[in-house]
Amino acid sequence: MNWFLLIAGDNHYPEACTGDWIACFPTFDDAKAQVTDVVHKRTITKGKRKGEEEVTHTSHSINGREYDWFDIVDLREWVGGKR
Repeated sequence: MNWFLLIAGDNHYPEACTGDWIACFPTFDDAKAQVTDVVHKRTITKGKRKGEEEVTHTSHSINGREYDWFDIVDLREWVGGKR
């Protein structure tokens, strides 16, 4: 049974109904393997750190699409209480 639901979205709050659902996977690691972190950087243009790169934020790529956030839900906890 695929108990680990991968969800992801672009907004701070999840979409209604199943709008953020990506897919279900048999293990947490299988779901996590679908996600690649994308680090966004900028080059500092002024001050004593001029020319250095700094990380501005991290997004997450799933199936070739970037998302602001993701989560993996263990559906066994959702349907039957904590395990």
